[in-house]
Amino acid sequence: MRCESVVSGLLNLAREGGTQKNYSNIDEILKLALNLKHYQLKSNNIRLHVKVGKNIPQIAANLHDVERLILHIINDAERRMLEYEDGGELAIEVKSDGDRIITCFTDTGTCILKRDMDEIFSCLYAPSIPDEYTDVGLVTSCQILEKIGGSIHIDSQIGKDNTITIEMPAVEGAQSKVAEYENDLSVYTNGIGKSVLLVDDEVDITDLLMNYLQQKGYIVDIAGDGNEAFEKVLTRDYDVIISDLKMPNGFTGDRLHGFVKRKNPDLAQRMIFMTGDIINPETQKFLQSTGNQYLEKPFLPESLMEIIGHINT
Repeated sequence: MRCESVVSGLLNLAREGGTQKNYSNIDEILKLALNLKHYQLKSNNIRLHVKVGKNIPQIAANLHDVERLILHIINDAERRMLEYEDGGELAIEVKSDGDRIITCFTDTGTCILKRDMDEIFSCLYAPSIPDEYTDVGLVTSCQILEKIGGSIHIDSQIGKDNTITIEMPAVEGAQSKVAEYENDLSVYTNGIGKSVLLVDDEVDITDLLMNYLQQKGYIVDIAGDGNEAFEKVLTRDYDVIISDLKMPNGFTGDRLHGFVKRKNPDLAQRMIFMTGDIINPETQKFLQSTGNQYLEKPFLPESLMEIIGHINT
């Protein structure tokens, strides 16, 4: 299903948008672009943080033009971040002052030197761009912005994060129907900055839940048993621990809970348990004694999100 979605997005992006301007929602465009880039950013160890304001006006621009614009900026940031071995972080924030839609892309990559910025803007009206030029994407972004009546500002200094800000004219009186996208937007905003430790010896389950939680904006760490999990708890702070109860090596979920409780009682209360043995009297006794939330296997990922939403982190 994910492959189908990505291929469909690429085919749509490849179609000529023409010069016709349509009303487009920035949140919808952003989701389309990130759907194409999510896996690649993750593979390159680039952590993504996205914040979209509510009641953002629409844009009088072709959807695929704006999608290309966003992808070029993300690709350029990714290229500069990959100059570091440990990946990086990319934060995208969308807001509006009523007349304009303002989107800020902040990355931890290498800086854009002043001479490079001068070349970017000097190529804006050039008939062609040299093949060896490395910032073709930013030039193309400038050209798209010029076509839709927008502008770009680059703030980049050595030793500091880089911020590329694009401004696009809002359509007067044409408000995005945010409520229609509110549930989908939680994919990018609900879990920003929150870390989860996922503990289970079943790789299929951890892979599925990890991908799902990362799409929701959570930072996910994985442990294959209670012993590995406790070692991670000793060295890192987590907002939530999601743990299976029955695991190998004798270090089960209930033992993990006991160790965590001695180290950090508040975190122990934020543990969510998974079990396929709910009818076992010992399992029921343990869950009742802790009062912690739990999920009976098999369960839908949405059920997990509902429980996380009720935990005060």
